[in-house]
Amino acid sequence: MSGHCPVSLRLVGRPCVVVGGADAAAGVAAGLAGAGGEVLVIAPQLSGLLESLVRGGRVQWVAREYAGPPDVARAMVVGIASGDPDLDRRVAADARRVRALVHLSGDPLQGDLLFPEVLRRGALTLAVETQGQSPALARRIRHDLDATYGPEYGVVLELVTQLGGAMTARVADPGGREAFWDRLVSQEVIAMIREGRLAEVEKEVGRLLSHPSG
Repeated sequence: MSGHCPVSLRLVGRPCVVVGGADAAAGVAAGLAGAGGEVLVIAPQLSGLLESLVRGGRVQWVAREYAGPPDVARAMVVGIASGDPDLDRRVAADARRVRALVHLSGDPLQGDLLFPEVLRRGALTLAVETQGQSPALARRIRHDLDATYGPEYGVVLELVTQLGGAMTARVADPGGREAFWDRLVSQEVIAMIREGRLAEVEKEVGRLLSHPSG
């Protein structure tokens, strides 16, 4: 039993705190900010990667040491990467008292959250994590996914979203709807998108809407 459940966490507008100023903290801060979290970094100094996040307005920075429970009182997620095991444990205890979710960079399996390697294609998200056992393997698999699942997969997902209402209105039969979606996400249609044959895609969509079962 892994003890972790893979989930997708909605963080838009949610307060997040990252304790630590090194590159490990930068990765956590970037992940939280990329999901729309309002990220505050607490550290006396920052690595170059974190400085770039601050300059770009993606995260806020308080230039001091962690000061205690008030620093995490409002946080939904607390990322801990101070490099000091005693401080990490203290921050984690403070965060859990206010029921924040905890990520421990120095000891991932003792945290509540693991940050996977992520590949995004529009609204499509592919994530790989190894429970902290091999970040290198996770990166290797993410690289392989990058080569296999190109931007065309994001485009076909946009197409699915755009056609959802029209399909429901036109086709009452569940079997017909299933056949339509299977055809729309087929390798043949994805190849058309990859090769820029968008007129053919439009023609195929029209045909499928008229004859969803075949």
